[in-house]
Amino acid sequence: MEANQKVRVLHVLPSLSGGGAERCVLDVMGAIDSSRFDCALALLSPGGEYWKQLPEGFTVHSLKGLTGRSNSLRLADRLEALCSELHIDIIHSQLTSANRTILRAATKRRLPARVVVSEQNNLYQNMRRIKNPVKRCATAWEIRRLYRKSHALVAVSHGVAECVKRFVPGASDIQVLYNPVDLKKVARNLPPGGTLRNEAPWSLVTLGRLVPQKGYDDLIAAVAQVRKQVDVRLTILGEGPLRSDLERQIAILGLEGSVKMPGFAENPWSDLAQGDLYVSSSRWEGFPLAVLEAIACDLPLVITDCDYGPREIIKSGVSGELVPVGDIEATVAAIVAVLGDRAKRARYIRNARESLEPYRIESVARAYAEFYERLLR
Repeated sequence: MEANQKVRVLHVLPSLSGGGAERCVLDVMGAIDSSRFDCALALLSPGGEYWKQLPEGFTVHSLKGLTGRSNSLRLADRLEALCSELHIDIIHSQLTSANRTILRAATKRRLPARVVVSEQNNLYQNMRRIKNPVKRCATAWEIRRLYRKSHALVAVSHGVAECVKRFVPGASDIQVLYNPVDLKKVARNLPPGGTLRNEAPWSLVTLGRLVPQKGYDDLIAAVAQVRKQVDVRLTILGEGPLRSDLERQIAILGLEGSVKMPGFAENPWSDLAQGDLYVSSSRWEGFPLAVLEAIACDLPLVITDCDYGPREIIKSGVSGELVPVGDIEATVAAIVAVLGDRAKRARYIRNARESLEPYRIESVARAYAEFYERLLR
């Protein structure tokens, strides 16, 4: 590669659905040094909630219809053509499903680009979700085989990096690149105000897809208990397949007026900023971007100490409260205690805000740039 030549990166996502990985890719593409890098985007499936956030005139390259083992050779041909047309140096895939798809294709052709895969989640938990034991073993075997064939592996937290090392014995060194938070963008979308309230009804808020991983059934059960002591309202920002199940639980507990699920939020920061406390009930994570955004919105935190990410972001009792996964009584006690102590909330907000530097979009974009340049050297 010539000294002044730009590095060209093709990012690959399953789609532009409303998750943290998709937002991370869009943010990094917009923030990385454009004098040194050209970024392109390819999707395995079109559409998604973040489609509207693409820059006007931006070209998305479709890989639709090329997923699945039987299409690996066709996908390899398509990737080879894109590499040639766009002069791609690095193909960077995100999320396990896309990683498997791209690496299958890379075994069919010697692509003229380095292939990097990013793991965003807890691989062991993802395997447990596969009920058929034969399929589960076959999927795990394929991931181990394919991940070792990548030119580099990326993890979104140190916890995920350790998880991948255990899951993929013999894998090459794993680079940790955090999901970023764009503090300037958050600030532009915040409503005026932001002073700490000290009165009920309190507003609890959380952000994430309505899926089993997020543990919203536990959170709703906790809110029912909290309301016996303190007047609170809960807003769950996000959409997903468990909506009807959660609505049924809300009705059974008589919480129709106290728990709202308004769906996917294009500007979640405005909604977050109107809360008094951010709560997360996740059973597992890779690196919870929503927690960073809550900190950027000056919210105190009560979050489950799940694998992975939360304990890398906050220190319990210093910058927030960590509670055991699935422990509804501990969650209730932490929510009541934090809401009842204005000084503690102010201290948590201040200390958490001071810990954001490694996750700022500017810091993360620089880390991506340095990683890409090392990879090509």
